Formats: sequence, structure tokens, C-alpha cells
Amino acid sequence: MSGQILLNGTPSTIGQMTEHFGCQSDNLVDSDVIALFCEDEHKKLERIAYVDRLTNVFNLAGFSREGKKLVSLLYRFEGVQADIARNNQGVIKKIVNSFLNNALLKRKTDGAAYLFIDLDGFKEINDKLGHDAGDKVLQEIATLILNRTRPNDIVGRIGGDEFGVLVRIQNTKDLESFSADLQKILDNHYVEYNGKKIKATGTIGYKKIDMNNYDPREEDKKNNPIAIAKAGADADMYEKKRLRYADRTPR
Repeated sequence: MSGQILLNGTPSTIGQMTEHFGCQSDNLVDSDVIALFCEDEHKKLERIAYVDRLTNVFNLAGFSREGKKLVSLLYRFEGVQADIARNNQGVIKKIVNSFLNNALLKRKTDGAAYLFIDLDGFKEINDKLGHDAGDKVLQEIATLILNRTRPNDIVGRIGGDEFGVLVRIQNTKDLESFSADLQKILDNHYVEYNGKKIKATGTIGYKKIDMNNYDPREEDKKNNPIAIAKAGADADMYEKKRLRYADRTPR
């Protein structure tokens, strides 16, 4: 289950886990010490629940959680823009002050986009060189993506050989430039494994996250900006992969 881990064989939330270990007990002697202990334990449990152990990027549950936060942020930012358009000075002052330290405003962003990255020929690497080689490829690809992304971007391993990236963009040109740069980095990378150089790349598709018809009161896939953007990025990725490998499509 998403965001859950096993406690005595039973799926449990992080809150249930911390309660199990006494973090919510009224009988604790030194509350300050316990508070620090519980905070540390909570971070450890959160990491187990939301971070991919192999690559140290978000797993699917963590990526989905961060995506929801981003949608909420973009939705509120759309409200700022709408108020500016209406020239409602009182509301503007209140909202802008609350968002002043937010990276969206600092970068004068036009929004965000979903990048879908599917590794090329990964099955062949696993079949010929073994899963240890495949794991090393996944780790290095994740590192390449992390090194290229910015602090407020969100990176996740969302499938066996698939990565998702939620990036803040200034405009369409910014998105195209970012994607092309990352694609070039992937295409020029080789993984060293047991004295061999493994060609390890991937194909990137992208789609801007559209907030125009989003209503937070409706929580279904048809109204989920992240799910809609993912579907568009996925289709874009497969079309680019078809063009990159005209005679065959690496999987």
C-alpha cells in the first residue's frame, strides 16, 4: 500500500508506527529527549516509506505525495495570478506576502512540467550482464538526473526502469532546453561495470502540467493534473523512442 510499511506483518501508516514505539505516550519521562528520538524515528520511517532504497530518489509513493504538494502549490499560485489580474490590491498584498519566499515566485515560473524517462535497452543489460549491472545502471542514471535538476524539482523512480521528474519551468523554451540538455547527458553516459563500459541511456518525454481546469474538490484521474501530464509525457516519450530507434524499440 502506498505510504505504508509492515508492522508485525500488518500494513501500517507512519503515525501508527510512531505510536507503536511509544512516541505518543503520555507516560514518557523526558519529553524533550523523547521528542528528539521520535522526530528522528519518524524521519527514518518516512524514508523507508517514500524513498527508493536502490537509487535514493523518491519511490512511487513519495513521488505521488510530492506531486500532490506541487499541484496544491500551483493551484494557490494560479490564485495569486488571478488576483493580480483583477487588481485586487488587498488580496494581492496578503497572498504575495505569504508566498514571498516561495521558489515559484522567485523564479518567475510559468508553472511546472512532467518529464517521463524510460531507460533504453535495460532488459538486455539485465539479461546479458545480470541484475547487479542493471542496479548500477539505475543508480548512475538517478545520480545523473539529480545532478541536472534543481533543488525544487522532484525526482522519482516510478517503475522498474522508469523515472519521473517534476520540474519548475519559466516557459516552454525553458522546458525544451532542460529536456534536451538532460537527454544529451544521458546519451553521452557510460557505466563502468566489471571492466566493461555499458551504454546506459534513456528516452525523455515531457508535458506541461495544465492547471486550467483543476478543481481541488474533485479527486479523480480525469481531474488530476499530474496524471494527465504523465499520460502526455508517456506518449511523447514513446514517439521520441520510435524516432530514435526506427528499426527497433529498446525496452
